[in-house]
Amino acid sequence: MKLAIVTFHRANNYGAVLQCYALNRAMLNKGIDCEVLDYAPGYFTRMYRVLPKKTLTKRGIKTLLCHVLLRKMLKARNEKFAGFVSCRLKLSAKTFDTSDEADLTGYDAVITGSDQVWNPTAAEFDRIFFLYGKGFENLKKYSYAASFGLDKLPEHLTEEYQNRLNDYCRISVREKSAVPIVEALTGKAPVVSCDPTFLLNADDWKALAGEKPLVPGDYIFLYYVKQPKEIRAYAKKLAAQTKCRVICTSCYFTKVPGTLYRYMGGKADAEDGFETMNAVSPDEFLNLILHAKYVLCSSFHGTVFSILFEKCFLSQTVWGDGSKNDRVENLLALAGLSHRTISSPDAAIDTAEDWKAVESRIDVLRNDGHQYLETIVTDDREA
Repeated sequence: MKLAIVTFHRANNYGAVLQCYALNRAMLNKGIDCEVLDYAPGYFTRMYRVLPKKTLTKRGIKTLLCHVLLRKMLKARNEKFAGFVSCRLKLSAKTFDTSDEADLTGYDAVITGSDQVWNPTAAEFDRIFFLYGKGFENLKKYSYAASFGLDKLPEHLTEEYQNRLNDYCRISVREKSAVPIVEALTGKAPVVSCDPTFLLNADDWKALAGEKPLVPGDYIFLYYVKQPKEIRAYAKKLAAQTKCRVICTSCYFTKVPGTLYRYMGGKADAEDGFETMNAVSPDEFLNLILHAKYVLCSSFHGTVFSILFEKCFLSQTVWGDGSKNDRVENLLALAGLSHRTISSPDAAIDTAEDWKAVESRIDVLRNDGHQYLETIVTDDREA
């Protein structure tokens, strides 16, 4: 059996790349010849371009200026992501930038990987993430922990979704809220599966992170993806209490030039006495979490690795506008760690945990995920 994975592996985002690595590695560990289809569409490459094409609008000029100021960091960051993808993922021989160019010769099956691959507002609603169109007609189609990113789909897209999903052999989704959506669209009951990063265990991830700390000594690792006011305030308070330095990594790619420069450029860090490390590779990102004394994060995958590495951590479960960070909140609940949120009035980062109990809960999720993947292998053996 030769299998291809299609997911957001070319998005320069730590969670996107590491979840792809995990699914790729999990299938390889099962003895499956598995490759990541190296799809690099323009809408991904443009998003992370060092110098965007200038426009004559006021915002366009400001954006260009911002990128000029950040060009060294952005270039280094892009190179580190590209290096990780090329060295750590088993990629298809060909790279292509449009779905019509996809070469699926030699594959027996293809799997839609995790992330918000079925979100109608993500990745330009690209049909390739539905395994739909030229080249996919005669392949067995599967998904693993795919997400719609929505609790309800736009009515005008119902027929399109039905067309795109009706010939999947098996469907696995990431959230329980996706189950009734898939049932209504296809008449099939999907499986709810854990994020691919849980398919590997802590030792697997520690080996990738490396034993030698990237940053020596005790430090607080701060990682956020948006609206950082509350989490940064907590980091400043914790640093004063513990006398630890704060190492800050951001993935805050806002379209507002001034805000982008303030956070990705490290201006806010300098004001707060933090140290900026925004040009780190995915494995270095893991290293920063693994060797930190404390971790503060607002991201789903930052929380995943804090749990797997059994860190003293707190996550942000409420955004600055009062809306819930549902993914993180649900993850903490599944792990029995709902108290580990900076939104709690009695939040205590040094609270002792029964990590064996947490690991047993994660093992249930991990085993369920592997059992689903085994059904894909079994389908091929019985074909």
